[in-house]
Amino acid sequence: MIVLAAVAIAVVVKNSKDSTEQTEVQEQQNVLSIGSGVISSIEVVRQDETGIGFQGSIDAGGNTIWSLMDKYYVDVPLNNSGISSWVFILSNFLTSGTVGDSSELNLAEYGLDNPVYTIIITQYDGSVDTIYIGNKTATGTDCYFMLDGDPNVYTVAAAKYTYCSYMVIDFLESAGLGIDYASLATVEFKRATDDTDLLITCALSDNGDPIYTAISP
Repeated sequence: MIVLAAVAIAVVVKNSKDSTEQTEVQEQQNVLSIGSGVISSIEVVRQDETGIGFQGSIDAGGNTIWSLMDKYYVDVPLNNSGISSWVFILSNFLTSGTVGDSSELNLAEYGLDNPVYTIIITQYDGSVDTIYIGNKTATGTDCYFMLDGDPNVYTVAAAKYTYCSYMVIDFLESAGLGIDYASLATVEFKRATDDTDLLITCALSDNGDPIYTAISP
C-alpha cells in the first residue's frame, strides 16, 4: 500500500512537472520573426486610419537606413537607431500565451473585431505579413494580437501596444540649439493645453554653467 502510494505521488509530481514544462514551451512560442535586413517597409495603421510607416534602404556598408514612407513624409531629421529598435520590436512576436481559436471567440472582447492597430510588414521579396493588435489584458501587462493567416488569438507583452502608438516626434534626431548662454537673460515656456506660463532667468556660474531661476509664476 505504501509503495503504491509512493508511485502515485511520483506520477502526480512527474505529470505536474511535464505540464509546467509544456506551459513554459507554449509561453515561449515564436509566432513571427522577421529580420530587419529583409524588410522593405513597415507601417502601423490606427483605427482612425492615421499611422506611421518607414521604408528601408541598404547603404554601401550593408546597413539599413530608414526613412518615412511617402504618405507620412515630413522633412525632419530622424534617429535611425531608434527606428531600427522600433522595427525590431514590431517584427518579432514571442507570445506569452494562446487564448484560443478566433472562430470560437468573441473577437470584440479582445479588441480584434476592429483592431486598435494594424501592422503591415513588406519584405523585399514582395511577401507581406499583417499583425492585428487588440486591447490590453485586464492586468495591462499584455495585449491581444492575431497574425493574418493564423486563426489563433495570442497574448504578447504590452510594449507592442505602446510602440504602435509612436508618432514622428518619437523618432526625431536630437540636436543642440547652439545657444550662447552668456547672452541669454530669460527663458519663457508656454503650454496651451493647460495655460502653463513659466518665466525663467538665466545666469552663469563661475565655471560657465547656466543657472536657471523660475521667477513666474
